Amino acid sequence: MDINVIVEPEDASKRGWIMHYFRWDGPSGPKPQINPMSFVKKGDQYVATLPLQVGKNYCLVTHLTLGVTLKIDLDPQCRITQPDGASWPISLEIPGDQTQLSDFTYFDAGVEP
Repeated sequence: MDINVIVEPEDASKRGWIMHYFRWDGPSGPKPQINPMSFVKKGDQYVATLPLQVGKNYCLVTHLTLGVTLKIDLDPQCRITQPDGASWPISLEIPGDQTQLSDFTYFDAGVEP
């Protein structure tokens, strides 16, 4: 199943953020393999297509630097398993007392929210 990760930076640039993903089989599963994401610019958005297995749990890892604000969405949307209570789209912004942020969002591929 292909899932599109759609990123909309507040300033419409690819500066100051990077994303990776991995499949998460739990703490007793194999060591996760971190995969890079390649984005294509479409207007003010960046889109990466990920080939994922339905019913498996994945994690989006997002790294931001100072001054960056992002909105992240999936198409089709999948159920977020962590953090609890989160829903798409996700908004990320660095708190005023920090210079960088790493965010981890876990979701079940192919499972509707």
